[in-house]
Amino acid sequence: MVSTRIAVITGKHQPFEENEDVKEFSMTNSKTAILPYEIGKNFPNLVNFIAMNCHLRFINRNMFQDMSKLELLKLDHNEIEILSPFVFNELKNLKWLSLNDNNIPNLPSQVFSNLKRLSWVTINDNFLTKLDDNIFINNTRIELMSFKGNQLKEILVDFDSFKKLLYVDFRHNDCANSNFRKIELGRKLFYLTIKEELKNCGIMKIEEKDVKNF
Repeated sequence: MVSTRIAVITGKHQPFEENEDVKEFSMTNSKTAILPYEIGKNFPNLVNFIAMNCHLRFINRNMFQDMSKLELLKLDHNEIEILSPFVFNELKNLKWLSLNDNNIPNLPSQVFSNLKRLSWVTINDNFLTKLDDNIFINNTRIELMSFKGNQLKEILVDFDSFKKLLYVDFRHNDCANSNFRKIELGRKLFYLTIKEELKNCGIMKIEEKDVKNF
């Protein structure tokens, strides 16, 4: 049995309205290893779900049941160590995912495969050492991805599949091998932010002046 102390739970719940009208659920500064179950059942029309600084250690698929309308999931500043393989499968309309400042060592294969609307993903300041080529499947709408402050040595993602990609950040990693190839300016990639350690990965930095005509 895991003891749970919820310090703050807030929802945009107006007088004379029902749980079905709640669009945002926010839980901050709590002490719980896992998220409460049946949040989606109680608030079936949630669009934003935020749980920050709550000491979360685990998240699994059951925690997001009945949250099919969710567009933003923000789980920053926790202690998440494990992501189950299909943890996000229920979130078919998710657009923004943030898992910054956790303890995640790896991403399961195809962990984002059901998130076909995913546009922004930030997993900064974790312990990732490798991004396999099967991490992003069916995620063709991604515009921003940021993995700065990890321990990445291999980046094998197929960046050619991201036709809308505008921003990539892999600063503060120690890359030794990557699948980066020269990215055409016509792809409208505004800039890659990088650190000197990444230059042996073949990552190129595109300055704003280089794409001013696109």
